[in-house]
Amino acid sequence: MVQIIKNGKTYADTLDVDQQVRATVEGMLDDVKERGDTAIRELSTRLDKWSPKSFRLSAEEIQDIIKGLPEQVISDISILN
Repeated sequence: MVQIIKNGKTYADTLDVDQQVRATVEGMLDDVKERGDTAIRELSTRLDKWSPKSFRLSAEEIQDIIKGLPEQVISDISILN
């Protein structure tokens, strides 16, 4: 006997949520275009609870991040350049 555990969402069910997400993201992008770094800092604080003195990474920080990447990721990025 088949037992339905969970019904999937139809396109119509998800359309409203998708439109809300799109509107939210477009609003964020418009805010960044208008207010630049101030908007980015506010979004970072609100969404990530992160507000560093500077968002610009030093050369040393970049190298440390690269060292932690898997070789496949570095290879994939290299192909794009």
